Amino acid sequence: MARILYGVAGEGLGHASRAKAVLEAMRHDVVILSSERAFKYLAKYFPKVRRIFGFHIIYRNNAVHTTLTVLYNLLRVPLLLCSFLRTLFIALTFRPNTIITDYDPFTCYVGLLLRIPVISISNQHILNHTSVRYLPNRTWDTFKTHAINSLFIPSAKEYLITTFSFGHRTVMNAHLIPPILRKELQNVKAREGKHILVYQTSRSNHELLKLMPQLPYKFIVYGFGERKGTHNVRFKGITRDVEFFNDLATCKAVITNGGFSLMSEAVMLGKPVLAEPVKKQFEQVLNGLMLQWEGFGLSVDKMSKKSLQRFLNALPRHKRRLQSLKRVKRAAGVNEVLRSVERVIRQAS
Repeated sequence: MARILYGVAGEGLGHASRAKAVLEAMRHDVVILSSERAFKYLAKYFPKVRRIFGFHIIYRNNAVHTTLTVLYNLLRVPLLLCSFLRTLFIALTFRPNTIITDYDPFTCYVGLLLRIPVISISNQHILNHTSVRYLPNRTWDTFKTHAINSLFIPSAKEYLITTFSFGHRTVMNAHLIPPILRKELQNVKAREGKHILVYQTSRSNHELLKLMPQLPYKFIVYGFGERKGTHNVRFKGITRDVEFFNDLATCKAVITNGGFSLMSEAVMLGKPVLAEPVKKQFEQVLNGLMLQWEGFGLSVDKMSKKSLQRFLNALPRHKRRLQSLKRVKRAAGVNEVLRSVERVIRQAS
């Protein structure tokens, strides 16, 4: 049994849910490092979860507020330094055979410092290590995201890039792997119900709240907390995963931001996605563009009654395109990670 140090980015729950799926399948001694919501989420399921302070994104009106985000994280530099030192101390005492980082920079830098092989799991690195380089009219955004990816994860023994868009060349130590689905979704039976599932990572999307009651569809909404609904809108809090999984598996379609985890889970279950990426968060914009390139859904800059109707009218076409993913086993992403871990451990021994 090998010793593994697993770092998980704390912003949102996408990284944490992906890590949970991998950790549940892993048969090694693992210490987990995370922050924010991801720490609280993982601590419910695993005993060896250690808290650190991570980077934080501030949203205003469904957009990243760049100035406030930079200032907030600059004020937290002493805490971020403490997180690096804590990660270093844990690595020195735990002595891991390998390190896995899900977009957590501290574990990556500690691995490089101590010459411990690092495995990177992320969807963001599709810009850095594949033929997807610069996008038309998005040169500055792609350059900036490329630079941030390189700053967070400057080097790794293997890059495991999760994606549902496989037609891209990769560099030598990078591998495109299917989305990593949570255990509960790997065997769930998907069927089409009458509701549309809505999930928002930020509660600042007030326009969407105004739009839903005007439409002749049933909506089940997560991300705004439990509150009073309307005749066709029901709000739910994410208190029980099983209820959310059931709503996802039985929905007609999904409306969300551009976060990769839910988007990828939806398409792997055959659910078309209408994405409204958080503004100024280019990773989400790129996810939405890839969704649209593959024909699995629609990505819009701003949600409107017209765009929602256009998406719903195109559902049959999106569902036909989603048939191409049926050949990909839902557990394939997790299995690829496990193979990579065993490969790196074997090479290091």
